[in-house]
Order: sequence, then structure tokens, then C-alpha cells
Amino acid sequence: MRLQLKLELSQEKTKIINLKKEKLCYLGIEIKVNRKGMTVQHLRRKDARNKVAKLTISNIPESKIEAIITNIQLIIKMILRLLPQSKNTRELMKKIHLYNSVIRGIHEYYRITSEISPVMWKIYLRCKAKLKKLHYLTAKLNKCRDDPYDPRNMYVAGIRLIPIWETKRKNGQLLKLDYNYYENRNYLNELVKRELSKLAKNPVIGRTVEYNDNRISRYSMQQGKDYITGIFLKAEEIHCHHVIRVADGGEDKFSNLIITSHLNHKLIHAKEFIHPKWFTNKMKNKLRKLWELSNRGHKEQSK
Repeated sequence: MRLQLKLELSQEKTKIINLKKEKLCYLGIEIKVNRKGMTVQHLRRKDARNKVAKLTISNIPESKIEAIITNIQLIIKMILRLLPQSKNTRELMKKIHLYNSVIRGIHEYYRITSEISPVMWKIYLRCKAKLKKLHYLTAKLNKCRDDPYDPRNMYVAGIRLIPIWETKRKNGQLLKLDYNYYENRNYLNELVKRELSKLAKNPVIGRTVEYNDNRISRYSMQQGKDYITGIFLKAEEIHCHHVIRVADGGEDKFSNLIITSHLNHKLIHAKEFIHPKWFTNKMKNKLRKLWELSNRGHKEQSK
């Protein structure tokens, strides 16, 4: 059965290329076929010509590498500018989270390329001078001038900077688009991984590092499901609730956090105990326990 859509092919985007002779740039990734076991440097040697086996090499184009380096250096400059100013703490946190988001995004997108590790190391070396300057200024402000530069464990304003070079290659997988995440349990793990990536890229500004880390851990432990109803929640649908309120001495520890929906979060903090009619007894009991813990602090304050 043939499906004829009568579509016209774009002359600019449609090409037939011999990957043994030319490179193909597709979705920001450069693809080329080389002799197996041979890097670009090894291929220049004469003895490499005798190799018959072929291997597809994928890489980040040079133009993209330069753009990535420029972007990272620009964000570091913004952090350097804000770091000495104690009044702009919120803005500084935003820039640090932006830096981590950019690095994590590059790792996630380009880790399917075969040359990801050497390229990321190259990018790190180009940004190393500015990172060292950032480390020196942070140590100076914290009065720790003897603190040695450690690219693996570098903290600014209490937030760990993700090392640029710290990434591993992963084989790409096709994503299924026709799924029902309320019913298909076999695909739930892949869904959770995808939503965890979103949570990691979008931390709650103004909250502690412990809170953001435990928020992700709690979502993973609950397999993305609502604590009360057990319904799967996307990253943008979740609310992270403190079992014991912060005002009552509750901390951002893993044991004091649960993941629930926006509606259930409102029910927990409601003045009177209310529950939807479709709730089972198990759901009602869970909601009642959380509601009682939440309202205990309000009652004590009113006294």
C-alpha cells in the first residue's frame, strides 16, 4: 500500500550523499563514515588505507561548537558580574541554574554522537580560564583563598556547577508517540526519565539545592505518580508538598516531601476537610492524614 501525499521535495533540504566522501549535517549533528577503529587523526596515516571495515562517526559541527563556547562564556561572564553584588542573590541563582540547564541540555542532546567526550573536553578547555576566575572570586568572597580548583566539585552560591566534560555517550532510541501514560505500564519508566529531565532543567528558583534535589528524587521514587490518587503526573503538573510545614519546623529532607497534583495540594491546605466523590477509602485516608498535619500548625498559631 502506497500513500501518495503529492508533496514537493525541497531542493535545499533533499540530498543524496555518499557518506564515505562527504559529511552530512542533520539536526545539528555531523555524520560521516570512517574506517572502523580509526579516528580523524589516524585516517591521515598511510597504513589506515588497508582497513576495510567501516564505522559511522557522528560529531558536533565546528560552527555549533563555537556557538556553544560563546554561549557558555557569556553566562559565566554574567555570573562573574553578579557574584560580588549581594543584593542580586535571586538573579545570581537564576544565572547559575541557567548555566546548569545549558550544560545539561548540551549533554542530553549531543550524547548520541560518537565523538561527544573529546568535543566536550575541547569546549571545557576553551572555558577553563573563565571557570578558574569564577572559582577564585567565589573562594575570595567566602574567604577560602587556599581552596584548590576542582572542576568536578565546583560550587557557586551553594549550587554545584555541572562539569562541562562530564558526559557519557548513549545510543539513541526512537520514542513512541502513540501511548497512554495512564494505562501503559511498560512505557512508564521511559516517561519518568523524560519528565525527570524536565524537572532537572527547571528547578524551583528561591528554594534550596536540597529541596530541588529531593523533589527530583521523590518524583523518581513515586514513579511520577500522585501520592494520593496514584495517577501519573507530568513535570509541569506536579506540586511538591512539605508533610510538616516549613513554618512548623519542617525541613527540605526527602522524608518530608511528597509529590501531588495542584488540586490535591489545595485540598491538603484547605480550612475544612473536603474530598472528591470519586476518591476511594484509601485515598481519603491519605488525604486526611496530610490535611491534619497541615492544619495542626494553623490551629496552634491561632491559639
